[in-house]
Amino acid sequence: DSGSFWILSINAIVTILGGLKERKLLLGIPYYTISTVTTFSETKGILSDILDRTSSDLAVNLKGFGSSGLDYGETGGGFAPHKVFGGNKGLNELNEWSNDKSIDLFYDFDMIYQTESYGDFNVKKSAVSANDVRARFCEYDIVTREQSESNFSFLTNRFLLAKSSGIISQKINKLGLDGVALSTLTNSAYSDYSDPNYYCKAHMPEDVIRILEYLN
Repeated sequence: DSGSFWILSINAIVTILGGLKERKLLLGIPYYTISTVTTFSETKGILSDILDRTSSDLAVNLKGFGSSGLDYGETGGGFAPHKVFGGNKGLNELNEWSNDKSIDLFYDFDMIYQTESYGDFNVKKSAVSANDVRARFCEYDIVTREQSESNFSFLTNRFLLAKSSGIISQKINKLGLDGVALSTLTNSAYSDYSDPNYYCKAHMPEDVIRILEYLN
């Protein structure tokens, strides 16, 4: 009917967004909670609908399903899906269903930006800038086009970044994942003046290649 639409057979890459931090008040005391955009169950419904309407070969990137959603927080989003999205069980069920439907499913870990500590990835040990202070990545205000000093994140220590492949490997095996995405890692290059080996963005390509080869 006039309200229906169909997509021709193509190879499609779909990004599903999990959620984001939401500031709330309890008796005047501010706190943050995760507001869901899409749960794992809803993701399955979205992908089912796409499969019903097209014969596309799908690759799906799950982005912002960790402890802070799409916002910066713990490195790697805490390396586990937040319970509001369905937790480990929900992700495992989606992964099994995706395998059955021949959908390539990738869980995206943000390995670069952090505002909170996670294990060895402590913000007090984050990357250092050339003036010997913690390097910060600031968001830009879309209206003034100026950096927002109140909305920033730290950059992961380069030495720890180089060691992250083993941690990621353990986590994806525990979660039962067949695929992993590292979108910020593969789109970033930065220095860390806490170690001469990482001055002037040194060895960034080699570190990224080493991590990807280890996970391949």
